[in-house]
Amino acid sequence: MREQNEKIVNLINDLNKVSQEFLDKSDAYVQDVLEYYGLIHRFLNMKENKDREKEDNTMRRRVSVEYFF
Repeated sequence: MREQNEKIVNLINDLNKVSQEFLDKSDAYVQDVLEYYGLIHRFLNMKENKDREKEDNTMRRRVSVEYFF
């Protein structure tokens, strides 16, 4: 009976170790995904700002030309 209890305790300990390893890896994965999402979001904002600058510059040129004539 004692041997069975020890086996059960060892199995539970092994399960806890595996569970903790899984949680650590899944946390790391989630962090990677969040970091990747942040990079994509930053890139899209930079692109949007660049497009907005181009549009602003185009509008300024049009206004300047229209004002000149």
